Amino acid sequence: MLGDISASANILEQYAADHDGKFPVPLPAPGQNRNLLCYDSNAVYTHDCLAASFIQGRIDNTLLGTRYLSEVPMDPWTGSRFAYGVTPDGKYFQIAGLWKESDGSFSVRTSDNLFKGFALPSLIRAFDGPNFVVQRGNYLPYPSDAKELSVTFTGLQGVTVNGTQVAPGEPVIVFQNDTIA
Repeated sequence: MLGDISASANILEQYAADHDGKFPVPLPAPGQNRNLLCYDSNAVYTHDCLAASFIQGRIDNTLLGTRYLSEVPMDPWTGSRFAYGVTPDGKYFQIAGLWKESDGSFSVRTSDNLFKGFALPSLIRAFDGPNFVVQRGNYLPYPSDAKELSVTFTGLQGVTVNGTQVAPGEPVIVFQNDTIA
């Protein structure tokens, strides 16, 4: 799994080399929901991703395309995409996932370029709290037993996931305790 995180980081570096040193930024098109979390400079959630200090999503093929890798690796424990944080200007990035320790416990492993001067300790917040995800930290980007499912609501209007409106036909990632109405 650590190799998958490193491979994903290397792919991001290749992407940046081809795009004037900028990492991919997963901004949604108007009317779309890409399951992004956007945070201001105080690491407080904001609805305005363009004015955010960092954006958290998942690293997937939509973000990178197939030019760099035919299939972006997934976290083998959760079966989900690795958490991906990036600044809106594409200057800083971070990937996080779970690593199984020799004693059977799990810890977070990350790969990033934050050492180049980003002010905050992380670009990823814990799935279930306000804590930052840091290398070998106690705060995971998702509960270790959570599974996610990508769902597309076709022909349905007014669907919400955890109170947020979902655009018809737009894929949405839901977790086992999410509320769909």
